[in-house]
Amino acid sequence: MKILKSLLITTLLGVSSALAAPLTFSTRSAFDSAAGTTSLITFNGLAGSGGAFFGSSITQGDVTFTNGAARYFVLPGNAYNAGLTSDYLNNNAGSQNLGIVFGSPVYSFGMDFGTVFTWGGGSSLQLTLSSGESFSLGLGAYLAGSGSGTLSFFGVVSDVAISSVSMVDTSQGMIIDNFAYGLTPNSVPDAGGTALLVALAGVGMVVARRRRA
Repeated sequence: MKILKSLLITTLLGVSSALAAPLTFSTRSAFDSAAGTTSLITFNGLAGSGGAFFGSSITQGDVTFTNGAARYFVLPGNAYNAGLTSDYLNNNAGSQNLGIVFGSPVYSFGMDFGTVFTWGGGSSLQLTLSSGESFSLGLGAYLAGSGSGTLSFFGVVSDVAISSVSMVDTSQGMIIDNFAYGLTPNSVPDAGGTALLVALAGVGMVVARRRRA
């Protein structure tokens, strides 16, 4: 019986850590299905005709975007002939150290992202959640002069509350647009939950066999 108890504890500890792992998404449709109800920040109407300077931070809704070098701008979609059709947030040749701070903890967030120019060393984005997980994303080729308007998408759905996200933008020209966030957890299928049911069933079968013996 001691062996069975040990097995159950070990299994539960392993499943517990699996349950805390966030799910990530590279398409908005899949993210929307998993995240459920979210609020959306588009930055539309903030750029004016030629762009607006926001410096070290900009707050929209329940979200504050921070910039260590005070180089945040909201630019119109036609800026730099990037091919975008609406206003967007831009880290314009600024700090690599950016952040997202939520007024209330969230359980999901997603955004369109890319880069205008590659001012810094390379073209990548490193995100670290307040819950400890990190993700490395490629920003792709810069959009200035391309007219392509091609942004990527990244989204996270977690069963652990997220209070902030720290970001390292090596391009120092990152774009953020259509930022969605959800304040309540949504039930989504996960490997951890399935593993828990399988593990408990397995332990139950062992107990039943021992009793019959």
